[in-house]
Amino acid sequence: MKKVLTVLAMAIALSGAAFAQEEKQSPVIFFDETVPRYEGVAAGLFFMNQYPLGSWSDFALTNIGGGADLEYTLPHFLPGGVDLGFSVHGEYSCTFPKADTTLKSHSDIRTYAGMFLRMPFSICGQNFAFQPELGYGIDFSFCEGQNGSEAHGLYVDQMVFIAPAIRYIPGGKTVELELAPFWSLSPEQYSNAIHDFGFRIGVVWHFTNFFKGQSLRAEEKRLAALKASQEEEARRLEDEQKKQQAEIERLRKEAEAADEAEKERLAEELRKAQEAAKAAEEARLAAEAEVARLAEEERKAEEARKAEESLRAKLQSELSAALRDQSLLFGVNRNQLSDFTPDADGSNDSIVFKLSRAYMSEAPKSWKLSVIDPKGNTFKTFSGEGFPPEQIVWDGKGDDGSVVFSRENYKAVLNVALSDKDIERLNRSQFETTVEGSVNIATGIVMTPTGKNEWNITMTSITFDPDKATFNRLSKEKRDELYAILDDIAAKLSKIPGAKITIEGYANNVSGTEKEETEELIPLSQIRAEAIAKLLVERGLSESAVEAVGKGGANPLASREDKDNWWKNRRIEIVIKK
Repeated sequence: MKKVLTVLAMAIALSGAAFAQEEKQSPVIFFDETVPRYEGVAAGLFFMNQYPLGSWSDFALTNIGGGADLEYTLPHFLPGGVDLGFSVHGEYSCTFPKADTTLKSHSDIRTYAGMFLRMPFSICGQNFAFQPELGYGIDFSFCEGQNGSEAHGLYVDQMVFIAPAIRYIPGGKTVELELAPFWSLSPEQYSNAIHDFGFRIGVVWHFTNFFKGQSLRAEEKRLAALKASQEEEARRLEDEQKKQQAEIERLRKEAEAADEAEKERLAEELRKAQEAAKAAEEARLAAEAEVARLAEEERKAEEARKAEESLRAKLQSELSAALRDQSLLFGVNRNQLSDFTPDADGSNDSIVFKLSRAYMSEAPKSWKLSVIDPKGNTFKTFSGEGFPPEQIVWDGKGDDGSVVFSRENYKAVLNVALSDKDIERLNRSQFETTVEGSVNIATGIVMTPTGKNEWNITMTSITFDPDKATFNRLSKEKRDELYAILDDIAAKLSKIPGAKITIEGYANNVSGTEKEETEELIPLSQIRAEAIAKLLVERGLSESAVEAVGKGGANPLASREDKDNWWKNRRIEIVIKK
């Protein structure tokens, strides 16, 4: 038990040291998509050491043993890189009894099945997986007691276990090292519950990933064997050519000693032998050319394989970086996302999106960039097929031509439907065919020009106590935010000397009746406009230059049928004329 705690303490210390050295990026990344994932069958061996708990600790000192397990991981279907699987274990262990007890010897044969979740993470670039497992099984116990005690013989009991394992994946993608705290309970043995806590360490081999790699190596071996066969054939032809040349020399010497008729016959044989030798030379040259062709084909295949692996690693790294930092995914300057004021004053009037293509090797099926208003409704949409344009400039206007409200929070949401090839290269499942992300956009005080020397500021972010023009029921945080907004407005308006300022209060007519308009909304919107006017005067504006008008339900921005946008009708508008 002390060894387990020591190992865990060292892991925490190493993680803390890495975090201290790396300030910009956390050394621990949960649900890291770059960690290898598995599916299919795996097998492993393990060593275990458990310590008895409860009444069982009165008899037993420790329990040591080992075993084997067989795992099956389902095909990827859970989000975030999480996998689900099942396992079967078999183990044998021997218990060391305490001295001066009635227990003489005790051993267990256990077989049990379990279900586990697998969650990938990395520490300083090293690949790990957290794999908690819950199981149920049968425990065959062989017990021998001293002095004729009752605990003697063979016992068959049920058992449950919990094992929150940590898997380390060194280098390759087929072998893992496991360290797992392990708790087991046999609730009925000897009329008392036996439960142990300890740990197991082991190694696991993933067959499926191994044989995927073997198929590539088998093709390489086939090409190498074919090349060796061609080389052997070339050597055979070369030997045959030497034999034929020797035969030609023999025939030539015989021809010199023969008579004319024999010379003619030998000359004919010599000609045929020379033709055969020429054909053999041509065959040898063709064999050498085929060997060279196969070698070039093998070289190109190796280059293509390395290029594909490099491309996969690059795309996966770029996607992980973009998902960790959404501004990289959107390609947007973070400064543009705060105090966004599209009012044609030459300062922060637009946001330029340069959507990242770094994690794509080919054009996606489609893409969509949506701007969501403060109430979750779609305000502006950009979309298309293939690669998105190099840049998208948003001028702060919605699909209906309206401009964003002052001091509100909007959100840009991106959805990219990847190509089938990039889905495979990024190692994504059938449920992860898209890349999604979002960034928040905070607007400032937007002074929209409405004419020559005329402007309008529209706000829905100013809230009052229900049916009143006070702020007593607002939280301190909301009141501080309101006062900060009014400080900014007063600072802007003070820079326009001689301006006439009208504070207009608006409300939403829920019933649609004239009675609600005249008896409730106009009086309420009037006192609320006067409250805002008073606060602006307190912040330095001239009282003679500020006027308050209650408009009630006039000039609605959303129709009675559009209930989702009724919030736009409850607003404060500031009209400035110079």
